[in-house]
Amino acid sequence: MLRNYLKVALRNILKHKMFSLINIFGLSVSITTCLLIILLVYGQKRVDNFHEKGDRIVRVLSETDNGSFASTPLPLASTLLQGYPHILEDAVRIKSSFVGGDVIYDNRRIPLAGRYADDSFFKIFSFELIKGDPATVLEAPFSIVLTKESSEKIFGKEDPLGKSVKLNDIGLNTMDIALIPTENTETLIDDLVVTGVVDNTLSSHIQFEFLISMSTIPSLMKQGKSQATFDDWENYSDSYLYVLLQEGKTAQDLAPILADISKEKYAALDDVNISFGLERLSQITPGAFRQNPISLRMPIEVIYFLSFLGLVVLFSACFNYVNLSFARFLTRSKEVGVRKTMGAARYQVFVQFIIESVIIALLSLVVAIGLLQVLSIVFLDLWINQFLILDLTPDLMLFVLFIGFSVLVGGLAGLLPASFLSSFSPIKALRSFSGISLGNGKRFMLRKGLVLAQFCASLFFIITTLLIFAQLNYLLEKEYGFDQGNVVNIKLQGIEYGTLAHELGQNPAVETISASSFVPGTGGYSGSTKVKTLQMPDADLSSSYIGIDQNFIPNLKLSLIAGNNFSASIPKKDETMVVVNEALAQLLGYKEPKSIVGETILIGEDQSAVQVIGLTENYIFDLLTEADQDEPLLMRYLPDKFTYMNVRYHPTSDIGSMLLSMEEKWKKLDRVHSFKYEIYEEELKATNSIFADMMYVLGFISFLAITIASLGLLGMSAFTVESKKKEIGIRKVHGAGVKQVALWLSNSYLWLFALAILITIPIAYFMNTIWLEEFSYRVNFSIWIIAAGIAIMFVLGSSSVLSQTVKAAMNNPIKGLREE
Repeated sequence: MLRNYLKVALRNILKHKMFSLINIFGLSVSITTCLLIILLVYGQKRVDNFHEKGDRIVRVLSETDNGSFASTPLPLASTLLQGYPHILEDAVRIKSSFVGGDVIYDNRRIPLAGRYADDSFFKIFSFELIKGDPATVLEAPFSIVLTKESSEKIFGKEDPLGKSVKLNDIGLNTMDIALIPTENTETLIDDLVVTGVVDNTLSSHIQFEFLISMSTIPSLMKQGKSQATFDDWENYSDSYLYVLLQEGKTAQDLAPILADISKEKYAALDDVNISFGLERLSQITPGAFRQNPISLRMPIEVIYFLSFLGLVVLFSACFNYVNLSFARFLTRSKEVGVRKTMGAARYQVFVQFIIESVIIALLSLVVAIGLLQVLSIVFLDLWINQFLILDLTPDLMLFVLFIGFSVLVGGLAGLLPASFLSSFSPIKALRSFSGISLGNGKRFMLRKGLVLAQFCASLFFIITTLLIFAQLNYLLEKEYGFDQGNVVNIKLQGIEYGTLAHELGQNPAVETISASSFVPGTGGYSGSTKVKTLQMPDADLSSSYIGIDQNFIPNLKLSLIAGNNFSASIPKKDETMVVVNEALAQLLGYKEPKSIVGETILIGEDQSAVQVIGLTENYIFDLLTEADQDEPLLMRYLPDKFTYMNVRYHPTSDIGSMLLSMEEKWKKLDRVHSFKYEIYEEELKATNSIFADMMYVLGFISFLAITIASLGLLGMSAFTVESKKKEIGIRKVHGAGVKQVALWLSNSYLWLFALAILITIPIAYFMNTIWLEEFSYRVNFSIWIIAAGIAIMFVLGSSSVLSQTVKAAMNNPIKGLREE
């Protein structure tokens, strides 16, 4: 029986090639999208699944007024271990701030990033130590454990155990891969002894290139090389705490203990409100977003969103399959009649149609797996993925999951047509498929409702796609308010700015050089400070600030609209003068911003009095996705904060030769750090790449949805033609021409298209306005976007409909009447 079902199914698939190809194409692209999401979620589920004690490992969180943090105060671990050994077997702290820079051994200098960790790290986690004893590798001060890759970079094939290395710790943030210094604070750590080598190739949310024993910090404090404290209960961003529960204990047993500790430590502090939460290791990845994460990863909210988009595309494809199935299967009404007359039961006819649907889904799966290979490569090439923990490696279990998913999709897609068509009575089915209906009202509502839904879905996705790319283009072409062309930004990495500026300034290609505490527009940040006027000493206002030298404003060609720039003779120690932007002047109550020049304002916690000597136009100094149009900014002369050098070069210069010359000068001044630079324009583009990635993903999903919806319109027009063959023949016999028949068949679609416009435009406006409001710099939802969307939808819709109606109008009417 099954063999017969398969033979009939394959025969019908080959007989109706156009319908089969449309169905296979529509399902394959939607299944590809869903398979990528399944692969993504499956890969995230494999993160940290290798820890033998993983079911007992719990991470402690800090819940504050500012949100949920993945980190906790350092002293919490010792309090838990000392007071509640019956609940906890062990605990490990990992310092939240990265330690890293150049690891030095002989003449080799390798840039690496790592963390401080307690000696219990390898007792709790199951990272495989290739060399060293898990119980002691992080016990002694100045012990360092290298990853296998890091060890090979530093020592090559030498045995690293017992060897000493040095580390220039420049202070790093969580973007450890990029080795971005948070501020210009370099610490030389001598005589770090390699005590172990770990294989960290297994997927984990804890990322490092080396680990240093936590006991090293007190030794560094004695040497004056660290200002860390182990008893600060208010610093909830200091460390990540993982606890190993005793056998038989759960997170619920620990929760009330943490609540009691929170009350005890913070009850007397009016301005501190910290409580502690718990998160099982399996909940971290994929999991909800936490502030101050130990590593950048894809939040569960993003996976939910991508899954929603995938389901939208899949629903659209299944929807189209139903439409095309009705159009094709109704022509097989006589087949249903003959089968039932010969004794076939309803369930047997039902199974026949379901098997055909499943076979088409499986054929789509074959195409989808090929497309998935291409799509996975493109997805992994997205800029943001260099900072995420992604594992898209398929395995046998995953292929079984793929097959099961495709069978499910095929079964669901064929369920409605199979149920409806298998219900035909033999006499009605043999008489004519045109007599088969759901009842006049139901038949009309079904057909028109399906077409209307296709028009609405297509128009919504077209408008959304146009807005996505308009917004992307707007951001990429947005003027920052300064001239980033022909500028190279160089990381100082502790080198004295004046000395380096003197050396590089001798290059004839160099025009001007300036210094800053961060590079505007790239996501860097010096911080914010309180700011007041003498007239409003009690006002609670704050402003972002940037440390700059006297060359910064002219070098980046900022517009100084009033007052003066810093002079070359400005004191380097005592800060007495500042330059502000228009937004800050307005924040301080100056209706005419220029009038702030010459005024005295109070800044900082100590309310230092400084004079405003200049006023610039507002310019974008934060990320485009986060910046406010009128964000206040203090420009301060802070030589101790200089972290970057901004070098403007002649437009006609050979930049390659210039950079080579700069590197040679650098190596003479600094033999430890490598020469690190970014071309400003390229750096700004890279900074916005995360947004571009998101826009392209959404645009791609929208494109698939539009394509599949267009195929659905094609199917519905085919449905209409199939169901009106007799009427078409009669009209042509009575003298109707091809044009008249085509217009008659298309007329109902025009009314549905107009109705779809009225329904979709308000929905599209409301839905797209929500995400546009998240951007300070955004395009307007203009009438031109709507008009362009309608025009594109009209072209796509008319092409789909006219391709079938004109074909039907040109057919021989006698043939249509004979078939009827």
